[in-house]
Amino acid sequence: MKISLTLLTVGMIAAAATAADEIISPISMNYTGTGLRHDDGQAYAAFKAGKTAQHIALTTPPRLFSTNFDTYTLGNVCTDMTGVTMGQDKWSEFQTTGPNRWNIISATVGQALQLAWGSSSTSGASSILWQDNSQVGYRFFTANKTIEVDFDLTRFSNTSSSKKGQFQLRTYDVSGTQTTIGFIMDNYATGTMPSIRGLAYLNTGTAATSGTYAFTLATGSAVTQAGTHSYYTAYDNSTGVVYWGWDASTTTGANYSYDPTAHGYMNAANQSAMNSVQFIASRNSSTSIGSMNMDNVAIFTNALVDNGDCNGNGVPDWVDNLPDCNNNSMMDVCEIALGIAKDCNNDGVPDSCQVLNGGDFDGSGVIDSADIGHILLDFGDCVNCPTDLDKSGAVGSEDIGLLLLDFELCP
Repeated sequence: MKISLTLLTVGMIAAAATAADEIISPISMNYTGTGLRHDDGQAYAAFKAGKTAQHIALTTPPRLFSTNFDTYTLGNVCTDMTGVTMGQDKWSEFQTTGPNRWNIISATVGQALQLAWGSSSTSGASSILWQDNSQVGYRFFTANKTIEVDFDLTRFSNTSSSKKGQFQLRTYDVSGTQTTIGFIMDNYATGTMPSIRGLAYLNTGTAATSGTYAFTLATGSAVTQAGTHSYYTAYDNSTGVVYWGWDASTTTGANYSYDPTAHGYMNAANQSAMNSVQFIASRNSSTSIGSMNMDNVAIFTNALVDNGDCNGNGVPDWVDNLPDCNNNSMMDVCEIALGIAKDCNNDGVPDSCQVLNGGDFDGSGVIDSADIGHILLDFGDCVNCPTDLDKSGAVGSEDIGLLLLDFELCP
């Protein structure tokens, strides 16, 4: 089956403190390939069953976040649109100007999140709402793990393309530059070529063409009709396979899967951890305001992360959410407990995070007697020597003292 893909830029926000003002825009690069599997859900069902058999099913307790918005206060989700101060349920929002585009409304059943776009291309035409675990990020929980995002979306029947709006879902890594999975959906359910596109990261082996691609899953009459439908997208880290699907379609099926590795792409599996899930409301060529409703949002990972208790305190590691000084998606206490990192002064921080530039002369990741030996070899006048820690122009006992004073000598 032929597939049409469009490479997208991913210069998005990584966290509230670094919220950017770039809106995702398509790049003029098209690709036609094979390998998109369209079925009635067997591939996704097998994926779920396989995970269940391994006791890492995508169900509670590995649910990282979920909400139906029923307990939220009606009105703005966030009052700060700069992304600095979190709003309800620790959501964050970024929007340059214009009225707030993310609001809690009364729905047919309970409440829902309404996402909207404006009529101007420059005044609040697009807005971003994201969930990133209270600005800490989900990277520890999802490093080298399978992830899935589920949600319900209500789209309205607008036959006029002048009312075209767009919803996007993207998962981002800690750098904010890589999307692993997601969706792009047009608002109107009928009209001029509405579409549903799935997102996936492909490493082609060439920097110029590696990035996030949009897979055209459905266009025109194949797009789900107006109303509320459930959608899912998942990434199986062990195989690299990406999944997209929804609950109903006007065609014979609405479930898709794609295996990048099987079709010539490099490093498709073991992508970097997911740090945040971001939702985008875009005007996208519209000259009229419009909106969609979203509900029942859930973020999952596999349960291996849920069962761990490396510090033995009786609390799952994902609940502890303790410091990760080197940002390698593993808590410092876990690295030390598992022997991955040294902590010779027993302060609970890996020694590699405490070594000053120039202090670890042999590059071992810890200051020990071997580094003292390097100082002794350079004793005396030694201009611009790395062992001259006090920059005096000579290596001596003062430099040894700095090592002992600042870091404590490891046995």
